[in-house]
Amino acid sequence: MTMKNQELYQLLLRSFDEDLSPQEQQQLQKALKESAELRQKKRELEEVEALLRNADMTTTIPFFTGKVMTKIEDLHSTQALSLMDEFALSLSRIFPKVALSSLSLLLVLTAGLYLSEGNLSSNTLLGTSDISSELLVSDDDYLNDFNF
Repeated sequence: MTMKNQELYQLLLRSFDEDLSPQEQQQLQKALKESAELRQKKRELEEVEALLRNADMTTTIPFFTGKVMTKIEDLHSTQALSLMDEFALSLSRIFPKVALSSLSLLLVLTAGLYLSEGNLSSNTLLGTSDISSELLVSDDDYLNDFNF
């Protein structure tokens, strides 16, 4: 396309989106009468416009529009937050993940203790179940060391 044809094609495209001035409208009509190529482009654009107008634009994803609009609203609401509010919001979003992983770790550790010790007594949980009676010294044994 030459520069002049390119300008006329741009004018044709604009005519589909907005109202042209009377001078531009006259220029476009004259160009359409003179150019078979431009008339063909206009027919093609009209066919595309008709297809788009008649096309079913519903989505196949359930609640797609609602999800997209919710994300957009969330983005707009977070942009207006202060630094502290944004920090608190990020903490509240990460809390469930951290809590779930901590709970999982606690359950794994408890299961490990039960499997190694065979019970979950307070001594097992505190890690004092291996203290033997030999380490416990009675008062009499302590006094005997001093030869009273």
